[in-house]
Amino acid sequence: MMDDSMSKEELGQYLSQPIIARLATIGKDGYPNVHPLWFLYQNEEIIISTGKDTTKTKNIKANPNVGIIIDTVEETGLKAVIFRGKA
Repeated sequence: MMDDSMSKEELGQYLSQPIIARLATIGKDGYPNVHPLWFLYQNEEIIISTGKDTTKTKNIKANPNVGIIIDTVEETGLKAVIFRGKA
């Protein structure tokens, strides 16, 4: 699911900037883990890369439900894009 308050063009421009994303996964203890990371926005998808033995990967293999927020503070206030779905 994708936040639709921006047009596709605005979204593409915003997500083409060098911004840190925060990926939320569910840990084996049932609590959220939030991981800062670089990303690539391509074809309306968020693409990330990580090692096969990282906490992110282990959490996603156990529970593919994730959330991602990409946000900045601008002169006009907070600007954010939120994604939820399966990794």
